Amino acid sequence: MSAPVQPPGGVTGGPQGVPGPEQEFKVPPNWPAPAGFDPRKGHLVDPTWPAPPPDWQFWGKREAPGGLGNLARRVGFAPLFAVLVVIIIVANISAHSHDVGSPKEGVGSCWYHKGDKAMPVDCGSSKAKYKVIAHAATDDDCPPSTEAYLDSKPGGVDCLAPLG
Repeated sequence: MSAPVQPPGGVTGGPQGVPGPEQEFKVPPNWPAPAGFDPRKGHLVDPTWPAPPPDWQFWGKREAPGGLGNLARRVGFAPLFAVLVVIIIVANISAHSHDVGSPKEGVGSCWYHKGDKAMPVDCGSSKAKYKVIAHAATDDDCPPSTEAYLDSKPGGVDCLAPLG
């Protein structure tokens, strides 16, 4: 393949230097060329456009449309990196948003009586009357401050102490 012809007043591929369809024309970044600019389609370089960067390669392998690499070349890596960081932060916040409040079971969870049933409740609620302070094999193994216990899964008991 011969090198692109350099016409007077501009730099572009000429009749002897135009490669085949497996190659694409690479528009210099400082040219205000319209999208799809390609000398093979009859587009001409405006003589008022600035000179391309030194050693600019006008022809290269055709890239697959889309893709992160193409996007990075168009907008730069810094904005893509910033977007990626924001996505990671939002995903992390979303993944842990269920951690807000107190646990619904096990040590640290709070409970209140509703009729003859114990119901879980956020420990900051005015309804909260008991807090699970330990998990034990049996109610006899609970700490001395235990006033009640709940059967827990997969076995054993959760030891309840009064709040406040």
